[in-house]
Amino acid sequence: MAASRDAAGLPSIDSGAVIRGVVTLLFTPFTDGGKRFDAASMRRQLDLVLAADVSAVVACGKAGELEGQSPEEIEEVLAAVLEHVGGHVPVGMGIISVDEDRGLPAAELAARCGADFAMAEKLTRGGLHRLGRL
Repeated sequence: MAASRDAAGLPSIDSGAVIRGVVTLLFTPFTDGGKRFDAASMRRQLDLVLAADVSAVVACGKAGELEGQSPEEIEEVLAAVLEHVGGHVPVGMGIISVDEDRGLPAAELAARCGADFAMAEKLTRGGLHRLGRL
């Protein structure tokens, strides 16, 4: 099921509709040395997954990204994804954290940036450790 359209004609899932199909979790690329977000690499990744006709994408959706990036860095990643996707598919933000106090501010950041949905899960430190060994 495709997302509905809002007044501006952009995809909206405010109705609580279920996204059906392939939802791709994007990895966050960094420049050599891992110091800065690599927006050009993100755009190339998005071009590939959008060409594959995915139903939605999730930025910062891998375990640890919320833990390892500042809110400003997460906003930079999400803004770049939203801009490049341009409303072609719904964009979500991953909120996977061991810190309960980071979840709500992260969801507020996602809403402020214009994300269509949030993919949220609270992990325990043990669960995060086990996930890292998969």
